[in-house]
Amino acid sequence: MGLTPLQVLTKVQIPLALPVIMAGVRIASVTAVGLMTMAAFIGAGGLGYLVFSGIRTVNNNQILAGAIPACMLALTVDFIIGLVEKLVTPISLQKGDRAVKIKNRTVQKAGLGAAAVLLAAVFLFTSIGTGNQEGRTISIGSKDFTEQEILGNLVADLVEARTDVKVNRRLSLGGTQVCAGALKSGDIDLYIEYSGTAYTDMLKYPPISDMEQVYETVKKGIWRAF
Repeated sequence: MGLTPLQVLTKVQIPLALPVIMAGVRIASVTAVGLMTMAAFIGAGGLGYLVFSGIRTVNNNQILAGAIPACMLALTVDFIIGLVEKLVTPISLQKGDRAVKIKNRTVQKAGLGAAAVLLAAVFLFTSIGTGNQEGRTISIGSKDFTEQEILGNLVADLVEARTDVKVNRRLSLGGTQVCAGALKSGDIDLYIEYSGTAYTDMLKYPPISDMEQVYETVKKGIWRAF
């Protein structure tokens, strides 16, 4: 009684709603960690690359090498956001002794503050390191099957062995359209393509059996696709 609508919103409604809001954020964040493993399908790397490479090669150790850290990351995110959820829950709504709850909240705030500073430092140093290497980096892509990954790594190893250029491996991107699109947009600088695929899929010619004609046509006309 006696509060303005803004005071009702900030002092009553939002504090009461915050635990529910943070519970939704918590669920969404943990779900997002799991879904991020799917980024491997578009060459974004991450732990999903280990999982799906292990599935393709029937390598259980490689699958676990990606799945276990992803699970630990999800649990860590859940724990941290759970602390935030407790911090935003009004003390009057929490069970237990009030003095103990206030003491625990102080410890939780200190822990979250230290974690926030650590994460900020990691992101800062990572961005600085990435910025320093941008001028001497080449991105090499590949399609999402074994032969293409081998070819992509061969080219990357050759560049690293013969030059001082750093190679950003963007392997297992997907099919022809994904790789060609990444090349057009500048997300990668090169990838290995097959003359027959370029002839039919990229230049839109009907299939023929004359390999020399296919090669010469692709060599002269491939730039039309870009």
